[in-house]
Amino acid sequence: MYTEKFFQLSVKVPETYYKQLQQLVEEGHYVNMADALRVALRDLLQFHFPTFSKTMTMSDPELIQEAAEIVRRNGSFAKHKIKRLLRKYGLQAQGKPFSDFIRFLRKNGVEVTL
Repeated sequence: MYTEKFFQLSVKVPETYYKQLQQLVEEGHYVNMADALRVALRDLLQFHFPTFSKTMTMSDPELIQEAAEIVRRNGSFAKHKIKRLLRKYGLQAQGKPFSDFIRFLRKNGVEVTL
């Protein structure tokens, strides 16, 4: 199980960054802005520290594939198993982040009926 501790950062960005991040989320590239920023930070750290280990984010293809398989196998019982999958990787499995993830799955062709 993934046990990484998370810390909150507060960042001000120029309006152009904000609008372009928002566009990436709306186009379905990322679950939400926080996820897009986590991916950007992870990639930056991997560039500067080649031994930096990859952490899972909600928009990672591996996670999407795993969630799609859960939905395929479990149908309408998938909700709790998807939540368990997110918690396994230290990701939020309730409230808005969970709703964003379900919406992201649907945008990526995963037929989730909850």
